[in-house]
Formats: sequence, C-alpha cells, structure tokens
Amino acid sequence: MHTIVNRRRMSMVWNEMDVSEDTKRILNELVKRKNKMENAKLLRNVCSALSIVIGGFVFYYTYEALFVHFHGEVTQVLNKVFEEKSLTLIFLLTTSILFMNTYSKQHTKHKNKYEALRTETIGHLQSHWLKNINTYERDLISKEMKEKYDINLAYKS
Repeated sequence: MHTIVNRRRMSMVWNEMDVSEDTKRILNELVKRKNKMENAKLLRNVCSALSIVIGGFVFYYTYEALFVHFHGEVTQVLNKVFEEKSLTLIFLLTTSILFMNTYSKQHTKHKNKYEALRTETIGHLQSHWLKNINTYERDLISKEMKEKYDINLAYKS
C-alpha cells in the first residue's frame, strides 16, 4: 500500500542489529502505524482547508445575492440559491466537510493504535530483548526512532 506521507526508506538500524525478530517486527510495525497516522492527519488538514475555502465562496455568493443584487428580496434570493452554481458550491462544501469528518475519525483511530503500540514498544525495549543486552544498542534505536520518525521511545507519557 502506498502512503501519501512516504518517508524515505532508510536502512533501519535495528534490522541490522543482533536483536530478536519480535523486536524487529514491533519496531517496523510502529513505523508503519506512525506513517498511517500522519497520512490521515494530512488528509484531514487538506479537507479542512478545502472546507474553509469553499465555505468562503458560499458566504460571499450568499452575501452578494442577498445584499448586492436583490436587496433582500427573499423570493429572488431563493431562486438564486437554487441555481446550478450555488447548489454545486453547497454540495462541494457538504462533501468536503464529510471527508474532513471521516479523515478526522480515521486519524483518531490510527493515533490510538499507534500510541498503544508505542507504549508496548517502550515496555518491550525495557525488558530483555537483545540476544546480548547492550544499552548502547538500545540508545541507538531510541535515537534513530526519534530523529528519523519523530517517535519517542524514551518514556511512556
């Protein structure tokens, strides 16, 4: 599956280390979940911006129809509102708000899954997960996760 926020594929240090396969899998899954969360966040933000822009057009179009052209004549304003152009704007606004809501829910779902796995990963890394335990390697993994993926493994909260 291709993602919108596509982080460059770099060799991940833990895949080259002498760590258990479970540790490699959990770290790779954590990066995947972070990417899914970031993609949903990006789509939510794009839909929010689109809703604001379209809402501005709807507001301007309504203001112009009410006060500039028809001077508050209700029947003429209603005729103008039900024209093709205004219905299209209202449809686009409604659609963008629905997409924004959908991606917002999706972002929350992905964020919760990511946070649960991140907490689990922190606990996993605090236990005996190396074939030969070495704090230098643990620190190296935590540093790379923070620098390359902005994932905090140093503490749980």
